[in-house]
Amino acid sequence: MGTQPMATYRTLNCFVCGRVSVLELPAYAAAALSAGAPSQQVLPDLPRAEREQLISGTHPACWAATFGDSAED
Repeated sequence: MGTQPMATYRTLNCFVCGRVSVLELPAYAAAALSAGAPSQQVLPDLPRAEREQLISGTHPACWAATFGDSAED
């Protein structure tokens, strides 16, 4: 069983702290997200807070500090 190729994915600036994140994702996911595919379809098993980071750039900790921590998924 081989390993999956990985690629870097650069998020938008976090609206809370202003920082950009550079994440390592499976190459297929990075390509699909860059092409505009919805994160919930590309990476449905990723926790909601991490999918939000892919969408808006907002870090999970920044989101929780601003809106509260919601464990619902």
